[in-house]
Amino acid sequence: MTRHVFVGSGIAAPGSGCTVWTDAIGGEQVLELVDRGAVPSEDGVVVADAGGSVLFLGPDETPGATAAAELWVQPPHGERQRVTGRDPAVLAVEAVGLAEAAVPAVEKGRPNGVATLDTTGKVPESQLPEMLTDPRQPVISLDELTFPLYVPHRGGANIAPENTIDALRGAVELGFKLVEVDCSRLRDGGLMVMHDATADRTSNLHGAPHELLTAAVLRGRIDASTWFAAGWPSDLWIPALSDVLREVGNHICLLIEAKNPGSGRAAAELVTRSELGHSVIMASFIRSELDGALEAGLPAGLVHESGDLDHARLRADGVDYLVVRPTAAEATLVSALEAGLVVFVYDLDRRYVHDLLVELGVHGFITDDPMYLSRRLAPLTVDPYVSQTFWHGCLPAPNGDRGYFAHPDWWGYPARPDGPVPSGYRGALQGWACPVTSDGAGASPYSIGFDVVIDEVAGEMAGADASIFFGAPDDRPFPGDRDTPEPQGYRALLRADGGLEVHRVDAGRTTLLVSTRTPALALGETVARIEITVTTEDVTVARTDTDSPHRIAASDATHRGGYIHLGCQGAAVRFRNVTVTR
Repeated sequence: MTRHVFVGSGIAAPGSGCTVWTDAIGGEQVLELVDRGAVPSEDGVVVADAGGSVLFLGPDETPGATAAAELWVQPPHGERQRVTGRDPAVLAVEAVGLAEAAVPAVEKGRPNGVATLDTTGKVPESQLPEMLTDPRQPVISLDELTFPLYVPHRGGANIAPENTIDALRGAVELGFKLVEVDCSRLRDGGLMVMHDATADRTSNLHGAPHELLTAAVLRGRIDASTWFAAGWPSDLWIPALSDVLREVGNHICLLIEAKNPGSGRAAAELVTRSELGHSVIMASFIRSELDGALEAGLPAGLVHESGDLDHARLRADGVDYLVVRPTAAEATLVSALEAGLVVFVYDLDRRYVHDLLVELGVHGFITDDPMYLSRRLAPLTVDPYVSQTFWHGCLPAPNGDRGYFAHPDWWGYPARPDGPVPSGYRGALQGWACPVTSDGAGASPYSIGFDVVIDEVAGEMAGADASIFFGAPDDRPFPGDRDTPEPQGYRALLRADGGLEVHRVDAGRTTLLVSTRTPALALGETVARIEITVTTEDVTVARTDTDSPHRIAASDATHRGGYIHLGCQGAAVRFRNVTVTR
């Protein structure tokens, strides 16, 4: 038997009888019905309840046929009203009488089966399940974590606007098990998720958290389109700590850093009330802010830049975690590990530093760029600029910025309305592609191609360039022409006046290997195409957008690493269509 439930709200006067029809006008009257009391209606009349609503089972359908989609109810006065058929299970609570009638009599009252109803239509208390007495356990627990951990710092501040629900949801979606957020106590006792000593940098609010009221935070907004990337909204809401616990607290473990006096105890109390103690670590630079967590039995971690402390005493005080800078001395890290502390480093984004610390046995890395640092994402072959937001492994030159996006698929350092073109070097690691070599060590050939436009120059055309630094053995930052000992690789330049050059960079010293002259670029118009091929013996650079391609080659096998940076000097520059062939 297949019957469907039909419900109509406010159709007729309470207690009035209604007939059921197959069409709005004319049609046939439906006689084979069952009303809300599980009583068959021989004359096809259903009675409206105290609210003027009707509820009934439709006619028995032919086996295998589709149930009636709609019927029409005719009240004593007025026009027919359409009602739609639905599965009875959907309305089981709403239609207690029907659900009761649908259960075989032998099943009613059976232990662990279907309850029989009392005279008032309710389930007797004796047949109700036992109330839960144990605290709700989180879906994820700190006990499930395995080392080394990659902890998105402020939710992953290189990939999404820091300390926002969007960033935290991204961390969950990408499969991370522990995420770090900041927490400050407000003037009236509320808890605000924000890093800085004031709200000015990231939001439309002004002042320090201890000066702000909860109401101000609730109306405040994060203008991510201004300070993060233009493709992001300008009105993301500022999370309270309760928002974070509610949104992601059962999906990812939380490392909550208490930023100001009183925030540690208040956060520990909120975590305890939320029954999330199994998935939260409380941390702070301020030792006294851990007292609330320790008293509540929550794991606690002290944040200390150098980590030069009495580690045994710290452990004896009940502190489980020590969070230090990656510049902490090796002897300090070893001492902390031997004392039984779980050691995290912050804020670390570069793989070449990470690899050294892994060998020492560090347990976790608090990072703005967890996907890149953990190498969980395989290198791509085509740039992700069309997304118009920062990619995994977009790390800037020293004291620089990561660039900007231009519609629809450009990234770089385009002309900006807020000031003149800087004369110095600007650039960023293209971590999405690294390593570009198929074996990661440089023994295999590869090629790189990209489009580039020079929009403006800071001075003379000959001094302005777009460049790529490639062949680097690791991801340490490239500072341009600054004389530093770190960089190793090659730098190919396309100057605004058409000059095309290849330089070798050895411990920061630059040697010109080969150059040629190509047509000058029309500022803001010429889209130049550069193709680079690296074999075990040679480095070849070509400009292919001109009528006759211009090609230069250097027989040099000094550097064959797999890390690349795009940048510019004395120019406003845009890149797109970056491709890597391995």
